Amino acid sequence: MIERYFLTRHSIKPKEDDLESEKYKGISKQGELLARESAMNLFEYFEKETPKDAVIFLGGVSEEVRTKSTAQVYGERLKEVAVDNPNYIVIIEKDIDKNKGYSEIVEQIKQIIKANPDKKIIIDFPLFLKELSLRRTWTPDGKPSPFMLLKGGDFEKTKEWIAMGEKFDGPSPEMVAKKYENALKRLEKFARKYIGDRPLVVGMVGHSVEADAYLAYLAGNGNVDLEILDKISNGEGLIKETELATIEATPDFITISYRGRKKIPRSSSKEQ
Repeated sequence: MIERYFLTRHSIKPKEDDLESEKYKGISKQGELLARESAMNLFEYFEKETPKDAVIFLGGVSEEVRTKSTAQVYGERLKEVAVDNPNYIVIIEKDIDKNKGYSEIVEQIKQIIKANPDKKIIIDFPLFLKELSLRRTWTPDGKPSPFMLLKGGDFEKTKEWIAMGEKFDGPSPEMVAKKYENALKRLEKFARKYIGDRPLVVGMVGHSVEADAYLAYLAGNGNVDLEILDKISNGEGLIKETELATIEATPDFITISYRGRKKIPRSSSKEQ
């Protein structure tokens, strides 16, 4: 069985000269436009790289509203793009009757999937995953932890963190990467209960540093070091807002499409 995953970083946060979107909390007006543009990268991936009967579940976000808002922009834009395409059905939060209970909502989606065996079903329904939480990176007295001080797109600080490894006063790169891995696996297990044996693609919207550690972890077969980070980043620094990475895993290989395509044998971190 082939396992398929994708992730992006959230879109641009509001700044003094780029005010918050009127429709989507936590991202700026430019961030809304960027997410709409980046949704087309997602659609291209779904169109070219996923099976014709795939169920695509964009279901993972952190508790930071900018991640959920980014996912919502993706879903609404994808629905616009696919509205006249007979090969797709796109389900977003607005399509769900909020007066229905959880089991009724799940059954409604399950029936749509069952009734359309030859179509790609995109479900954009962002759920908070504790593994993606940033709140765990603050100290009990509400101050930024050493890990939180890595945030903000500082690639040099991220390199220092990776170089320190287990000596760092906080979660190691491997620990952070495993949380992202566990988040995707949990989403996959959740979705698999309702879609039968159809091909499944699972995605989430996360944060820089964590996402970078996860991608390096995959490229290094469970190890994160500076050489791997430099190779995966292609000299361009941390993952950019809404930048897309896709992962395809088989028992023998993991293929990462992120700033190039890298096929890694599971038995070693050497590229093929």
